[in-house]
Amino acid sequence: MIEQLTLILDKLITLQKSLLHVSNRKMEALKENDIDEINRLLKEELSHIRAMESLNARREELQEDISLTYQTPVTTFSELLGIDSLPGKENLREKHAELTACTLRLKNQNELNQDLLNQSLQFVNLSLDLVMGQQETGNYSQDPDDIQSMRTHSIFNSKA
Repeated sequence: MIEQLTLILDKLITLQKSLLHVSNRKMEALKENDIDEINRLLKEELSHIRAMESLNARREELQEDISLTYQTPVTTFSELLGIDSLPGKENLREKHAELTACTLRLKNQNELNQDLLNQSLQFVNLSLDLVMGQQETGNYSQDPDDIQSMRTHSIFNSKA
């Protein structure tokens, strides 16, 4: 069981690193406004996330099995590492630390990408406001004097 848990942690670390790489590529695509690349990367992220969810479910099952084997109630991975007689505990601790560090790097990268998205959205909104503001000062004025002057300059002579 411990060997299986170690393998799952290795796979999770590999997926996290790959997801970080995808997130970095997404940042570049955001900078370049490459919508097609962003969509492709989002699909790639989704496949990573699904694989990680599956591995995490298996990790939780193994964690529960270990808990029953050692007759110690365990709900978190940190509690699992607290079992004194657990073989390979130091290796698991290192894997857990590496996985935590990868998760933190990924979280920071995702926050940066979110900031880039927010800035892009603000720019789009500003651009829309500027365009809409120009249209309002064009032919579509609601000033009553403008409407009256338009009526006096008709191309038809109604008095004729």
